[in-house]
Amino acid sequence: MHKFKCTICNISVKVTSKHTRIMCAACSSEMVLQPKTFKGGQIISLRHLHKVTQSSLAESLGISAGYLSKIETNLAPLTDVLIEKLGEMFKVAI
Repeated sequence: MHKFKCTICNISVKVTSKHTRIMCAACSSEMVLQPKTFKGGQIISLRHLHKVTQSSLAESLGISAGYLSKIETNLAPLTDVLIEKLGEMFKVAI
């Protein structure tokens, strides 16, 4: 089960199925659910290959080292913005 917040009324919505579109019961707005991207191992490998520390990569990405650590251990998903930044920095497709 996953929890999402409606972007219109900010009410939590529980999702148990694999639907990509759900309807908020409170305000009837439709939400499109994006799949989460976990690529921790790939980021660690790229960081080591390019001899970049976790703290310097986090600073370059504009995030905390703690958040990057969670991404690298697959405890937090990558956002589209971070995927784009990493791809540009390391010149690879993430």
